[in-house]
Amino acid sequence: LFMDRMMSMRIHLLEEKPNVPSVLVGFHDFGGIISASSNNYFGANYLVVSKSITFSRFSIDNSIGYGFDLKNDPSNTVDGFFGGMEIQLHQFEKVSWIIEFDSKRFNTAMKTEIGFLQCMAGVMGMKYFSGGCSVRVEL
Repeated sequence: LFMDRMMSMRIHLLEEKPNVPSVLVGFHDFGGIISASSNNYFGANYLVVSKSITFSRFSIDNSIGYGFDLKNDPSNTVDGFFGGMEIQLHQFEKVSWIIEFDSKRFNTAMKTEIGFLQCMAGVMGMKYFSGGCSVRVEL
């Protein structure tokens, strides 16, 4: 039995308003912060500011943030400034294009959502193909 597990948490500090961006703090794969014996391979702690802009035919979700390390975590994947945008044409509301800088390299992807399933295909570091699907559940 494979015993790896991962927990992530995002806390919304400020909701987006017409002239105010959204602010949140996140902790991704934070098992190593709690216990040194936990398996964690993709740790990230971050503060991010986001703002959506809507035009007649498309919308853009913009984000900029800062990733930091809380406990000299060797699995920390985001260290420093990062940012990105997600562009969605209104005529294709379940498909979007993403471009980002993840504090180390530029990445791009296409994303689609079908119910609670979200799938992406992209290029990491503008060099390596990547893709996957995930289940999204909001509590």
